[in-house]
Amino acid sequence: YSNGNEKLDNLVMTNHEASGSVTFSATKALTGRDMNAKDVFLFAVYEVNENGERTGITPVSIGTNKDENGNVSSNINFSQIKYDTPGIHHYEISEVIPTDAVHKTDADNNSYYEKNGIRYSSQIYKVKVVVSDENNDGNLKAAVTDENGNPVSLHFVNNYEASNTTASITAKKTLE
Repeated sequence: YSNGNEKLDNLVMTNHEASGSVTFSATKALTGRDMNAKDVFLFAVYEVNENGERTGITPVSIGTNKDENGNVSSNINFSQIKYDTPGIHHYEISEVIPTDAVHKTDADNNSYYEKNGIRYSSQIYKVKVVVSDENNDGNLKAAVTDENGNPVSLHFVNNYEASNTTASITAKKTLE
């Protein structure tokens, strides 16, 4: 190889296979009653551009509060997102609203979705992942922050409220 001024006879180029990943974690709370085995909640991570617009219709990661043994808890475990190059990625993370949830508006004109007395979280987190190859060895590191570079704590809250129910009682009185 010659750069015009000097000749390099023993130029060695090394290509690294780069890989790294990030796995988001979050917590889930249900107010109004204890969580039970039927309270399985889903969450989605979508990649977005710098303007906050989704870059695709398919989530890049899915999370649930159901563990590998089928137990529900307040911990949300997401699937891993893999990277093969350094770069900056923007995501939005939110709860998946069931398709059969009912759209409602409360007394303060706040819009929400409800199913079986559970009011689903409308929280949407915007996060940034900076993927870097600090040692130039192909071992990618992923740093997760909010869009302003601050640490992120993901917490979703659903509220349970029993619906008003009426009951009819029929009685018969017999005189003896």
